[in-house]
Amino acid sequence: MTLNSPSFLERIGLKRKGKPTSEVTYFTCLKMLSETLAKMPIKYYQKTDKGIIEAEATDTSKLLSKRPNPFMTPTTFWNTVEINRNHYGNGYVYMRKKFDRKKFGGEIKIVDLWVMQSNCVQIVVDDAGIFAGVGRLWYVYTDPTSGRQYVFSTDEVMHFKTSFSFDGITGLPVQVKCFNRLGEHENHRHHKNDGMEK
Repeated sequence: MTLNSPSFLERIGLKRKGKPTSEVTYFTCLKMLSETLAKMPIKYYQKTDKGIIEAEATDTSKLLSKRPNPFMTPTTFWNTVEINRNHYGNGYVYMRKKFDRKKFGGEIKIVDLWVMQSNCVQIVVDDAGIFAGVGRLWYVYTDPTSGRQYVFSTDEVMHFKTSFSFDGITGLPVQVKCFNRLGEHENHRHHKNDGMEK
């Protein structure tokens, strides 16, 4: 099934009349969007008595701007997040943490950041309190290589969704919004011509 296949278009409520939109155009737009965002510098600012100043880098901020994980540069990392977000409607990042023990207590530190393939993530609302706490949100990730499943809580995952959402939890893929707009345009053109195609 492709973006232009009749079965896909019928599933989202469209019947294509006329020229199909090129998949190349769609993926070129995705590429441009994701690469543009990925190249943008990340800067941190702090509000002080003397005004707003550029903040000193922390271990966590260095992960976002220097090296999110051993295999990705920040550009590759944000490019991948943005492509997933636009194509699937949601981008997910797992924050691997460790407890840094001190003499008295300790602190939790983020070790690295990993992009989870969006088509391998399922969001689950725990209505029955199976995991811990009724009504909590969980992210179930199925590793595409090993097939193993991992369950992450909301404080372990950064979730980036598109601005189109019907439930406020998951985003709609950009392609669905594009096809909806194309469908509205086709209907408008059809009615404007009194139902007669030119």
